[in-house]
Amino acid sequence: MDLDNYPIDNDSAPFYPVGEAEQQQQQNQNTRKAQFEEVTNASQGFPVIVQQMAPQHPRYQPTGLPKIFNIDGRSLVFYISPNEPRRGEYRNKIIQHGGILVDSATDALFTLGTDQAIRLDFIDKCVEEGRVVVGEPFANGVGDVGDAAGEAAADFLDDVSGMIDPVIQQIGRDVSEMDVPAQLLSQQHQPQPEVARDALLISQSPRNKPKTPNRFTEEQDEFVLERVREKPRLRNSHKFYDALAEHPKLAPHTGNSIRSRYRRVLRHRLYFVYKTDDHDRLVFDSHGQKINIGIDEIGGTLKNKFTAEDDYRLCLALKNSNRIVYSVFSDLYRKYPNHSINSWRDRYRKFVKEDEIDDYIDYYLRKKRQGREPLCLSNNTKRQETGGESNDVQPQASDNAAGELNDDGEPDDNAEE
Repeated sequence: MDLDNYPIDNDSAPFYPVGEAEQQQQQNQNTRKAQFEEVTNASQGFPVIVQQMAPQHPRYQPTGLPKIFNIDGRSLVFYISPNEPRRGEYRNKIIQHGGILVDSATDALFTLGTDQAIRLDFIDKCVEEGRVVVGEPFANGVGDVGDAAGEAAADFLDDVSGMIDPVIQQIGRDVSEMDVPAQLLSQQHQPQPEVARDALLISQSPRNKPKTPNRFTEEQDEFVLERVREKPRLRNSHKFYDALAEHPKLAPHTGNSIRSRYRRVLRHRLYFVYKTDDHDRLVFDSHGQKINIGIDEIGGTLKNKFTAEDDYRLCLALKNSNRIVYSVFSDLYRKYPNHSINSWRDRYRKFVKEDEIDDYIDYYLRKKRQGREPLCLSNNTKRQETGGESNDVQPQASDNAAGELNDDGEPDDNAEE
C-alpha cells in the first residue's frame, strides 16, 4: 500500500487512504445513522430494534448541538475501550456532536480510555469549549517519568494537531460556528426526536463536500528544510515553526502541521546543516558561501531557560490545583507563554516531587524576604537547603543547560519551546 496516501505524512483532511475515501465516507454515514437511531431509541425507552416506518421527510429543525466532531462535512473517528465503565455516556456525546465511534482502534483517529492514548475528559473539554481542543494535553501517562508510552501519546497529540489544524483553517471560522447542513438523506425513517433527526443529517451539498487536501509540495518541503539548515538549533522549536507558517510559501499550513511534517518526514532528509555561531547567525567562508556541516557537528537545540520565578509559579499552580491534571500546564502556558505547555509539563515531570512543592514555595519566599536570589529547582536543592550545607552552593545543573539530547541523539522534543 502506498504510504504517501496516508495523512500521517501529509496533513491532509481525509483520515483514510485516498483510494478508499469514498467507500469509507459512505460507510461512516451508514454507521452514524445506525448509531444515532440506537442512541435516540435508548434515550426514549424504545427497544433498539423497532419496526420500519413509512419514509417521511419532515422539515429539519436544528437542535442547537454544535457539530464539533464533524469538520467540513467529515466526521472524526473515535474508539473507546469496551471495558470503559462510562463508555455509553461518551459514546452518546461523540455521536450527538457529529463524530463516529468504531469498534477497532486501528480505524480511529482518536483512541480514548484509561488504557488508550487519550483520556476521556478530552471529550468533555471539547464539548465545553465547542471546538476540537487538540492542542490540550490529554495524553494518558504523560506525567509518568520514563514512561515511553506516555511520550508516544504526547507525540500523537502533536501529530493530530498537525492534521486537524489545516482542516479547521479551511473552514474559515471556529468549528462551533459552522453552518448545520439542512438536507436529509434520501431514505429516512419517520420523524424521530430532535437528536435523532439532527444525527441523520449528512450534507450532500457541493459546498460541503470535502475539499482538496492541503498536501505539502516538494517546493514547500525543500523550503522548510532550507530554513532548518539555516537555524539547526531551532529545529524542534514550536515558535520556530509558528514563524515559518507566516511565510506565504507555506500557506495554508499551520505551525503545528509544519512541525509535524518535519518530525515525521523531513528530518530523515536533513543530511547536513549550515554552520552558525553562538548567536545562531550563519557563518560564511572566504567566498561568501554557506558552510555545510554534519548534524553531529552542531550542538543541541536552544532552550528558553527556566528561572527560579518560573519554578515558583509552577509549584504554586500545582499546590492550588486539587490534583495534577494537565490543564494546570495549559493554564500556565496561557499566563506565561515564554514556555510551552510541553516545557511546563517536562519541568514538573523532571524536577518536582509531590512532597517538595510546599518546601520550594517556602524556600523561594524566604530567599526573597532576605533579599537573596533563590536557586532554580534541581534534584538536590532541597538537600542543600535542609541538609546543613551552605545556602550559596549552586545546585547541580538542571535542564537549563542547552544541548540535552534524548536516546536517539535528537534533542528532547518535549522540552523545547
